[in-house]
Amino acid sequence: MVFGALPMELVQLKIIRNFKGRSEARLQRILEASPERVEPRCSIFAQCSGCQYQHLSYEAQLFWKREHVQQALQQGVWKAIALFNAACWGSSYVSSQAGIDALNTAGVEDAAMVFGACRFLLAALPMLPWILKSSCPESARGSALVGTLSAIAYAAVFASLAHGTSGAKAAFIMALQTIIVAFCSSICAKRLQLGSVASAMLAICGVGFLELGGGPAEAAGDTTADLSGDMLCMAAPLLMGLSWHLLGEHMRSFPQDATPAVAIQLACFALLFAAWSCGEHLMSHGAEGLALWIQDVPKLLEVPNLLPALVFSAFMGNTVTFLLCNCAMRKLKAAEVSLLSASEPLWAALCAALLLHQSLAPSELLGGALVVAAIVGAELWSEDENMPDAKATPCGCSLRGIEKNIQTSPLEA
Repeated sequence: MVFGALPMELVQLKIIRNFKGRSEARLQRILEASPERVEPRCSIFAQCSGCQYQHLSYEAQLFWKREHVQQALQQGVWKAIALFNAACWGSSYVSSQAGIDALNTAGVEDAAMVFGACRFLLAALPMLPWILKSSCPESARGSALVGTLSAIAYAAVFASLAHGTSGAKAAFIMALQTIIVAFCSSICAKRLQLGSVASAMLAICGVGFLELGGGPAEAAGDTTADLSGDMLCMAAPLLMGLSWHLLGEHMRSFPQDATPAVAIQLACFALLFAAWSCGEHLMSHGAEGLALWIQDVPKLLEVPNLLPALVFSAFMGNTVTFLLCNCAMRKLKAAEVSLLSASEPLWAALCAALLLHQSLAPSELLGGALVVAAIVGAELWSEDENMPDAKATPCGCSLRGIEKNIQTSPLEA
């Protein structure tokens, strides 16, 4: 960033700080001034930097102020969409549990796994026309990598539940992905982003109160659980955090491929869970039993109370929200989106209170307050060093592609 330089000016500058894909520099000399440049009315404008538009004509000031307002509104809209996604994902916990309960009541074996396979297959179906529409093979490979990492993370959670990990503990462990994303962002920025890390820690504390508010009684109930489930679940935040970070990088590199990326990601989910479910039935009942089970899959849709839960979980919990998430990643940082997604347990608790008439315990209210504080804190502690789509503005023209060793360089801002 170059304070004092204007767009379309040719300037001489000195680089003072370097970040990934961006540098900050000090203006030394104006070689070719912009037609919009005027003499600042304040004699200490260059030293103070409090009034950032005095070197612009009045018409240009109006234009850039309008641009700033539009950018702020766009950021707010995409953050609201990310919160909507979190609300849908949190609500899908309730709908998924309702669907699994319906399958258990009908006597379906491995109900959770079967529901997961049906959910992701149904979510992937409407996206099939776009599965081969990626702009290039590199984009398709990146989407497949993100989808595979996310699918394995979900599979680790399902497996941990089968090995005795409680749902509350699994949700808390999964929330650790916000820390992974924050540290990935810090590594890319080559410095610790304290705002992102602090917000992530605060959100995890809130999730802890929301999900583990049972305290000692719940902890005592977990002593008989197989620790292998917890170990399996620990892989989930690592994989999911990495997939969040890679998705952010991928969407900035291939912003036109948001829809094909969703198609590939959901296909990875569907293939993994379908293969897992079929493999379990093959090991338990042999090839003949697997063939009979596949023939009976359409009959699952006749199970009472299953279809509404399955449709909501598939489309609102996956298809629609994945598409919105990929679009949001083009405008927001991965750390911001992952932090907002950490509010899932809060929305799940609210959904359970509204639909199932469950009361909110004081610990859940405290946890919700901490999650909200984390989101607000992220706004107050936001750091601009790794923001995507930095644009030249009169407050500081952005520099891209400047080599680290260059001290002075002409730049068409």
